[in-house]
Formats: sequence, structure tokens, C-alpha cells
Amino acid sequence: GEEGTTVKLGIERNGSKSDYTVTRKKYKYSENHYETALKEDDFCKSITTIMNDAPYYFDHTKDSLHYTTDTGYWKSRHYESKIKVPGAEYVDYGGALSSACRIHYPYFSDPKESEKIGMRVMDQLKACFPDFYYSVEKSERGDREFFYGKKFKDGYESPIIEIQTWQDSKDKTFHFEVVIESGSPRRFYSIESAAKPSDFITSILTIYNDAKNKFENVKGTVHEKKGAFSSSKWYEINPVPPGAISCSYDASLMTLSKAVRCFMFESADRDEAVKKYNETFGKIQDGLGSDYIYLTTKPELSLNVSYNAEEVVIFGKPNSKGYEKIPIITLELTKDSDNKYRVYILIYEESM
Repeated sequence: GEEGTTVKLGIERNGSKSDYTVTRKKYKYSENHYETALKEDDFCKSITTIMNDAPYYFDHTKDSLHYTTDTGYWKSRHYESKIKVPGAEYVDYGGALSSACRIHYPYFSDPKESEKIGMRVMDQLKACFPDFYYSVEKSERGDREFFYGKKFKDGYESPIIEIQTWQDSKDKTFHFEVVIESGSPRRFYSIESAAKPSDFITSILTIYNDAKNKFENVKGTVHEKKGAFSSSKWYEINPVPPGAISCSYDASLMTLSKAVRCFMFESADRDEAVKKYNETFGKIQDGLGSDYIYLTTKPELSLNVSYNAEEVVIFGKPNSKGYEKIPIITLELTKDSDNKYRVYILIYEESM
């Protein structure tokens, strides 16, 4: 509704009823969440304006003018931008599978020319947002992606800026784009030290704190298998917590929920599996300490919990409303199709 709109709510719970009146105030989240260190710089101002419109899916910065592309497989609509970014060829919004903002730069047949633009833009972004973290991910074919996000004393947000570099497979030109994701950012927490240090919890936290880097610093040997209709790709993860059999990260394209999965125990005897499950729970609980809470109710719909999990513990950070949904640590006891019970620790990139 518009500013001043009033909604009356009546909430009944456990036999009691409370009445509330909610009034929409004039508050623009987009004007104060991201700020640039260089407030008079035109590049920084344009980028910040677009970033602050991301929670609104760019309704304030995209123009009504649009064009449609057709690849033969699908059609996609792209909107022009009201905001001009100095140095960029053009800015648009949308695509086949995304509503992101894409800032397009000239492309070249010489990779060195493209790299010059990339280095200049990345230096500009670092000057605009010196307190942001950034991470780098490199594909097997050499393409690189850079991720920028906001930091806090006790954690960070999901990346708001993504830089993509690639070589076109048809004309062999080298491309560089800045992508600003739509929607509100997700809030993550860092765990700098364990309440009760041990080799076990230190290994867990080493993996967990690398989630913002998409686990790039803990990935080991990669395993790939390509098929006619599908393929798989996964990484060994190091360190492996003491007592675990192995840790891995599934990077297959069809995997919806990205997580490190540490395989702790396997047995046909449920009592033995439950014993290991409880022991592992105790280690995690002791290591994290009283600043963290845990839930033992399996969510009805969640990509963060296996469909065949019989028991689950989800660790999180408490807040005034009860529980922060963050990518932290999930402990599972599963019964698989071979009638064996297995215990896993899962550490997610993002909670879903």
C-alpha cells in the first residue's frame, strides 16, 4: 500500500486474542543500506544507486523500454536502465533465468585488452567499497568470477556484486560484465573461535568460515564424470574433522543446495548410528557454546535437510524472534535405500 495505509490484525493463539494496527511509514530501505566511500564519484554513485534498488527488483532504476532475445531454446526480455554507468557500454536488466542487473563493457579479441578494463573496474569497486570482502572462483576452462559483499563485525552478507569474465565460444572474443543480483541480501555469521577448542570443531569452523568463498580455500581434488545426458562433479574437502570418514562438495549443475557433506559414520545397526549421532551432536554443541541454539524439528520443506533424514539437528544463531536462518551446521541421521544408517554433518553456502 501507499504511505499511511493502515491494516488491522487480529491474532488468536492458545485461546487468547490480540488486536494490532499496522501503518505503512515512509521508509526507503534502498536509500541507506549501501553507501559508497566516494560520494562525489559518478561511477560509485551509479553503482550504489543500482545496488540499493536490488531489494525492489530494480523497479526504480529500470526503464519501461525493453527488447526480447530468442536463442531458439527460450525467449528472454531485457529492460534498459535509467542509470548510466561511466565506462560501460550499456546497462540492462533481466534475462532468461534472472532479473539481475548486467553492466556490459566492450569485448575484445585480445584477452589483455579485456583484462585492462577488468582491472580498472575492480580497482574502482574497491575504492567505492573498501570495507567489502571479495572472493574469486575460477572454472575449469579458465573463466573467472569475482564476488563482492558487505562485511560486519560478526559476519557478512551474500555477495551483491558479481564480476564475470569469459570467452565467447563462437567468435572467441573476451567478455567482462558486472552483475548486481536482485532481491534482499542474506545475512551470514562468522564464527571466529570455538567456545571449547578441539581439532574437531576447528576443522568444522575452517570449512564453515569459507562458505562466503564458495569453499574455494578448502576444496581439494576434483572428480568429474561426463555422460551423454548428465554429468557429475565433486571435490574432496580438507580438512577432514577427526573421526569423519570423508568430506566432499557436490558442484554438479543439477545440485540445488550447495553444501559440504562430511560423512561421519555408517552401520546397519540403528543403535550404533544413534550413539555416533549423539556423540557428534555433543562435540558440535560443546564447540559452539551457549551463543548458539539448535532445532531438532525436521522442516517440512527445506533443501537443507535430506529427504531421508530420520533425525536432524540444525544449529543457528538466536535473535529477538527466536532463530536466525543462516548457513551454519546441520547434523543428520539418515536411513538409505540399502537399509544402512548414516551420520552426516552438512555445512551450507546458503540457507534455503
